[in-house]
Amino acid sequence: MNQSLWQKSRSILLIFSSFSLVTTLFYIFIKPPKDVFHALPVMSEWESIENHKIKIAYEGIEGKKYQEKDNHNLGIEILFIPVLHGGNSGLIKSHLGFDLKSQDLTIVEDKNTGAYGLFTQNNSAYLSTCLHSQGKTAFNERQFTELVNYNLASRIVPWVLGLSDFRDWRCYWINMSVDLENITPKEATQLLQKRLFDLISQTKFK
Repeated sequence: MNQSLWQKSRSILLIFSSFSLVTTLFYIFIKPPKDVFHALPVMSEWESIENHKIKIAYEGIEGKKYQEKDNHNLGIEILFIPVLHGGNSGLIKSHLGFDLKSQDLTIVEDKNTGAYGLFTQNNSAYLSTCLHSQGKTAFNERQFTELVNYNLASRIVPWVLGLSDFRDWRCYWINMSVDLENITPKEATQLLQKRLFDLISQTKFK
């Protein structure tokens, strides 16, 4: 009886040791890089006008600005944020200089796209959101945390193997704006939404 128990224990130990060895060899020799975002998303219609950095929490954040001059002077700014703390309102205030009140802001939540904020300032209509690697957007801290914690079970093995972090706090911060001189607020909103939907559909994550 004791000999049979020992044989079973020995077999389990050998299996575990073999798995550990294979995992270690995989990690050392053929480990792929950690999951990463691709380059900042861009659409063919956009004309690049500026590469720049901004300071968020004392860290330099890289971004790009684009425009579509012939489309109501549509402006697009996209920045890659490696660790997002809080929501868009604080970023809007610190970077764009707009101290928005609740009555100035409309937050749209869509089950397919996610959430984004709409507001007007200085005769321009704006859309602001954060695009997570789940392929959905968030505006406030609660929405973004939900995306970060979604389907964590699928990240356990890559995390154990060192292929990814357990939680992914990265995002693309997206700001779009159009002039309201020759367009109604409703038309401006529809234009901004369409550009966001097109951008999400063409953004690839790895």
